[in-house]
Amino acid sequence: MIVAKPNESLVQGYWNSIKNAPSEIKLKLISLLTESLVDVLSDNENINDKKSLSLLHEVCGSWEGPESAEELIEIIREKRTSRPPLSL
Repeated sequence: MIVAKPNESLVQGYWNSIKNAPSEIKLKLISLLTESLVDVLSDNENINDKKSLSLLHEVCGSWEGPESAEELIEIIREKRTSRPPLSL
């Protein structure tokens, strides 16, 4: 499948219909759109837009490093900070 340049008015129309939606809905849409893009890459389909392909690789790639998953989890836990609740 070859992905064509998006029609700007079509994209704007979609944005106008969701821009005031609750964050929960937007996050679900982001998840679904990301899944659909990952499927495109896994099928080795052709993407003409180099910026889109670069961004997709950046946000959908895997972690590369010497640490194991358990080590990363421990690092994250060690770096956590907390503060007292705000009183309003």
